This record gives sequence, C-alpha cells and structure tokens, in this order.
Amino acid sequence: MIFVTVGTQKQPFDRLMEYLKNCKEKVVVQNGYTKCQFEHFDFLSYNDMQNYMKKADIIISHGGISIMEALKLHKKILVVPREKQYGEHVNNHQFELCEYLEKEGYILLAKTETEFIKKIKEIKKFKPKEYVDNSDEFYKNFNSVLKNYVK
Repeated sequence: MIFVTVGTQKQPFDRLMEYLKNCKEKVVVQNGYTKCQFEHFDFLSYNDMQNYMKKADIIISHGGISIMEALKLHKKILVVPREKQYGEHVNNHQFELCEYLEKEGYILLAKTETEFIKKIKEIKKFKPKEYVDNSDEFYKNFNSVLKNYVK
C-alpha cells in the first residue's frame, strides 16, 4: 500500500493527485483541502497518521514535517514538494529541505510528473539511508541551555 500525505495547507495539491494516477498499487491519501479520487481522509489524528504510515510500503509526501515522521519509521519516501507557481503554497521553502534529504540519500524527490513516473518505479529498489532521530538529545541540550537564561 502507498500512503500519501499532502499536509494541512489550505491550498489544494491537485498536481500530486494527477501524478498518483501513475501508481499501480493501492493508494490511501490524507488529502486535506485537495479533491481526491482515491481512498482518502481529509485529515487524520496523529495516531491514525502513524498507523497508516506504519502499514505503508511506500510513503509519498509533500515537503513538510510528514517527511520526518516517515523517516523515523524507516520508510521509503518519495517527496513532491508543493510549489508557489502552481498555487500550492505561499513560497518554495519545501525545496531546500527536500533537495538536502535526497542528496544525503534519505528520500527520493520528484519535481515533475516525468520524475515522479521514473522514481515511483525506482523506489522499490531504493535503500534509504537510515535516519537516526536525535530529538531527545536535542531537547536535553536545549533545556540545559534554556536554564541559563530562565531564572
């Protein structure tokens, strides 16, 4: 099963829905404000989102925080960043994170339908770099620094 998440932005992500027509497997979508012809949920609780991600063989995501959740679960991830030029977001901030994560070997990135078709075929053989979550260490360090400023 392929689980797709488009996030919670009010702008629709119709371009990704069009790309999904190239998928041969079962597709379940968290579609937010985007019209969807697949099995879908407008919004999911954190726990429900986690459950769908755990069940999925592949996760297709916009370029938001969902990527980090999928990385923590050691999933194969194909990311299609939202783009300002298509009215999908207010700017193109998702690109920098996605380009970095692809360069480092964590995800596959598709910016066009042609790239999407190519990468959806490649993803089954894709071996993502293992993501190590260091957020507990980060918060521990952050809290110790914060204590110096808060009295």
